[in-house]
Amino acid sequence: MSFQSATSKKPVPSKPRAKAAVSRPSEIEAEIRQALAKERGAWLEMAPQLKIETVIHLTRHLKEPGDAKLLGDLLERIVFPAATPIVKANSKSVSPTDQAEILREVFTRITAASMNGSQ
Repeated sequence: MSFQSATSKKPVPSKPRAKAAVSRPSEIEAEIRQALAKERGAWLEMAPQLKIETVIHLTRHLKEPGDAKLLGDLLERIVFPAATPIVKANSKSVSPTDQAEILREVFTRITAASMNGSQ
């Protein structure tokens, strides 16, 4: 047996991880239940008083073409403004042009995750 064959093992493929069950605080669960019990048209009016996690959950229910305006409004009025200070705080060392590009990319990813599920 050569040294190489004794020491080089094939990598063991990793097993895909099962997604963990979502565990939310009870106040978030209560907000979600309350919002889902109302007409979708009321969500935008309710959204400023809701936790951001609740709003994100609601956006994931907006999959039909007729839901596009409500989805866009929730993202633009509630989610993006909440994300902006976090992104800016974590990109202080880059130029304003690069920071704007990072914001656009984050918003694109949030939109995709809302429409398609998290990746």
